Amino acid sequence: MRNSGISARAGVAIVSVVSAALFGLAVPASAAVPITDVPTGDGPISLAINEVTNKIYVANRNEDTLTVIDGASNTATSIKVGEYPTDVAVNQATNQIYVANWGGGTVSVVDGVTEAVANIEVARPDKLAVNKKTNKVYVSNDDQPSVTVIDGATQATTVIPTAMDPAGIAVNEKTNKIYVANSGSLKGKSATVIDGQTDIATDIPLPGSWNPELVVVNETANKAYVASSAGPI
Repeated sequence: MRNSGISARAGVAIVSVVSAALFGLAVPASAAVPITDVPTGDGPISLAINEVTNKIYVANRNEDTLTVIDGASNTATSIKVGEYPTDVAVNQATNQIYVANWGGGTVSVVDGVTEAVANIEVARPDKLAVNKKTNKVYVSNDDQPSVTVIDGATQATTVIPTAMDPAGIAVNEKTNKIYVANSGSLKGKSATVIDGQTDIATDIPLPGSWNPELVVVNETANKAYVASSAGPI
């Protein structure tokens, strides 16, 4: 499993809210940038934003919670989710929030209005990607050769084979293609491309890479970029 954190000061987990409107403006070097620290749960590891509702979601791995921050007031509330959450993603079209619970083998589905939680069993959820156009959620399974697809309407699941230990995952909504960075050694040094219409997966070797973990998509250029622990992008 790949670990990362957001911020902690004097043992207090926080999310820092910065006014992005000031970036890029010609202001004196000494000018203060407004920053608001919002307390979260213990061990914040992943952030997601719903721009429609102005809510920010923070997965807290050390206490199995999801912090919900109101973007207008910066007030925070907490929702109990599954064990050891590692990632969070939002479907802005349905106002559903998805939390990958690595320790519990589930994905929590949180209703953005009622904050009701439903848990879906998934092999070893690590990272998430949402296609809001098709209402599907893609879950990379840590230390497994597979990606789980969750139907957002029915919560039914489909397992798609990949190379070993899929990590980062990204969606191109224009082409309905899903890109997966495979960090495992069994069939590693590769990326998997999944056709969102047919669920057919194709492995693409990345011979110059080592331990590919991150992937992002440029939908306009129709290109995917995969970053490795060592080696080129």
